[in-house]
Amino acid sequence: INLFIIVFSKVEDLRTPPTYEAMSTLDDFIIRRSTLEDVPAISKLLEEVALPGDPEFRLMVGSGIVPQQEMIDFVVATHTHSSVILHPCSLVATIRSFDDGCHSGCNKVVAFRMSCAAHHPGHVDEDSTIQSMIEKSSGLQRRARMFKDIESGGMDVVMDTTPPSSGYQEGSIDFLQLTVDPNYRRQGLATKLVQEAIVIAKSLPESRCINVCAASRYTSRIFQDQGFQKVSQISYRTYQQDDDNGKPFF
Repeated sequence: INLFIIVFSKVEDLRTPPTYEAMSTLDDFIIRRSTLEDVPAISKLLEEVALPGDPEFRLMVGSGIVPQQEMIDFVVATHTHSSVILHPCSLVATIRSFDDGCHSGCNKVVAFRMSCAAHHPGHVDEDSTIQSMIEKSSGLQRRARMFKDIESGGMDVVMDTTPPSSGYQEGSIDFLQLTVDPNYRRQGLATKLVQEAIVIAKSLPESRCINVCAASRYTSRIFQDQGFQKVSQISYRTYQQDDDNGKPFF
């Protein structure tokens, strides 16, 4: 399986941040910040759309590293944590309603772009519930170590020889899951969600860098088209951890 997890980073000059509009439209959709009321819809899209098509999820479950429901519960818990949902760069796309003259959109969430502040005391990974899930699962512990390898440029990680300033620094923003309902794809929603999130990130005085960990060629292409640069890359085919005794992780 010749797949990769690729970390991209975008460092911007934030001295003159652009004006940010709280809401934008794209044909029949409205893009807005996510709220806690969106959690059920986001959870449903995660479980039914995002995870079944995610290469990392399929390999983690298919290789027996993490049981399927355990992996689903963990991803849903981390991506619907309040620090993620309420982050300024976490956005949803809803269907715009014309039937009743409503201009705020209906409640049907058809796409989302989740984000969080990287490595700060309130980070989702520091949450006691999330920590408890990891501590109880050897598979989730191995998964966590894999992502630490990516961040640190550890075993089997290919680093860009001349990367921009490394994304994992104070003021970094992590772009997490990007998901579009299959019934509403090929209408520019994914690209628009990324573009809007970048605009918001530039408007935040504390932001210095945006990181994204992409596990699909489609997602990688979107971020490269938006000016992100590759920082590191890890191969699913050859990746192994210290306790694997020379055997592939997957």
